[in-house]
Amino acid sequence: ILKIIPDQPICWKILGIIYLTSGRFNKALYANQRALELEPNVPDIYNNLAITFYNLGRYDEAIQCSKKALKIDMKFVQAYGNLADSLKAIKKYDDAILYLKKAIKLDPNKVKTHASLADLFQKIGKLDDALNTYENAIKLNSNYYPAYINIAKILNDLGRFSDAIDIYNKVIKIKPDFAISYYNLANVQKKINN
Repeated sequence: ILKIIPDQPICWKILGIIYLTSGRFNKALYANQRALELEPNVPDIYNNLAITFYNLGRYDEAIQCSKKALKIDMKFVQAYGNLADSLKAIKKYDDAILYLKKAIKLDPNKVKTHASLADLFQKIGKLDDALNTYENAIKLNSNYYPAYINIAKILNDLGRFSDAIDIYNKVIKIKPDFAISYYNLANVQKKINN
């Protein structure tokens, strides 16, 4: 289509998404930049460009693109999440937390946003906040096993081995083919037996 009609922004946008999802980030960058030239005020294109820059390790440019997307559409939840990911990559954790909280306020039912915020709390050592936020993710999806895994890790680190064992057993019921759960469960049981 682009050979016939080279100035179709929707085609460049879709091509950018295809390149992005297939891991061809330099081609995605070109396609997204071309789409943006043709349609400069579309938040989706800025967001796709932010994801592309993030995957290329160009975090400052990713941050700028996410902020431009949000300037156009302040309710663009995915852009808040992408902005937080880029901020985490450059260790601006407090800013990342702020944007994740904004995303949750806009869409409180998105499990992965709660989990991402909990991951950040865990990373900076706010373990009570992390546990509470993982619990929020589980309330939204009781089968969201990554949250259980992280809860068990925190409980293990806090020396709450029996609680950690209970959580690992829940993970095994939810996802019996997840090998790391068995390994971690064995390690916690070994600590109790020593």
